[in-house]
Amino acid sequence: ANIYKFLVAGFVPVFVMLLFPGFELTTLVLAISGFSLAILLVPLAEIARRCLSGLAWCDVSKGVGLIWRYCISRIPADLLLMSMISIWLVIGAHLFDYQSVSYISIGIALLGALGAIVVPFEMVLLPNIRRLSSLSVVSRSGELVAAALKCSHDLAIYITIHVFALSAFIIRSWLGGGVYYDAVGYLRLMCPMLLGYILFTSSRGLIDEISEKSINSYLTGVALAISLLFFVSGRYLLQLDSLQWLCISCSLGFLLLGLSANIVLFHRYRLRVSVKRYVLPVGYSLMSATTIYLIRYYHAAAHMNAHVSIAIILFCETLMSILFVMLMARDHNVWALKTLSMMSEAVHRLRVLATGQVKGSASKESA
Repeated sequence: ANIYKFLVAGFVPVFVMLLFPGFELTTLVLAISGFSLAILLVPLAEIARRCLSGLAWCDVSKGVGLIWRYCISRIPADLLLMSMISIWLVIGAHLFDYQSVSYISIGIALLGALGAIVVPFEMVLLPNIRRLSSLSVVSRSGELVAAALKCSHDLAIYITIHVFALSAFIIRSWLGGGVYYDAVGYLRLMCPMLLGYILFTSSRGLIDEISEKSINSYLTGVALAISLLFFVSGRYLLQLDSLQWLCISCSLGFLLLGLSANIVLFHRYRLRVSVKRYVLPVGYSLMSATTIYLIRYYHAAAHMNAHVSIAIILFCETLMSILFVMLMARDHNVWALKTLSMMSEAVHRLRVLATGQVKGSASKESA
């Protein structure tokens, strides 16, 4: 899947640009569509080969039916999530000027960059959680989910607080000063959106694992409806006709989505929320963000060279982040070692089950 994304996002556009100089957008869309259809021929050819080699067609249709029922219900979740990201730009483009709407696009651009941080949690943990669940080790899989949620919560808190404190630095480093400085306030209003998006991104794969029904589709649809209703009611009933209100409505939707996804997991695995454990990550995030903010304020007051100031602040941010990871690893009781111990227990149970099946089986095929 990642190779496919790389080819679609990188190889195909470059190939079209070199092959058709001065191409139109239609040419690029046709090239990506044709490449995607060609990729689909690979599994179809494999199915045809297996059918010709003796695989019963009823088994193929049954397997395809299972996959279809599982996947088709998850398509609305992706479409609704894309709508939550894009619909605010569409609304803003019709109600406000394009320069103001571009400020919202800055916050949305940060979603993809910062949300990708927690994606490895799902990619690494989901197979192990699936194995533990299939072996009825629910308590162990719950511990693994709890550890993953704690890590994602700590990262979400750290990222949100630092983006809020360093909004002016981000805008100045990214776009420069002057007219773009108005974007700082809008970016700070959209910080809860970052918090909710990171919480949801780290939870959606785990939610898909616990239920055949697409719970994410319901959660995303409800969050989108509530945020739109909140915006419309404020605009037409309270006369809040401003871009700030649109940013608040957008942040509310993502925050509700992230919190509801975590509530589903906490209820499924019967996890408990301890407010005390959040004192350390919140306290450290506030302290480190305040320190970096004061360093930036001193550089601005001293009229230091902009490039030197950016380099120093990035170095301090990197150092603070490394210390944060070390501090949180200590709080999670060496989370990686716990994961390895759970995996080894699952492997041991698999061996026991496999040994018992081989001894009790009557034929090589059943074994």
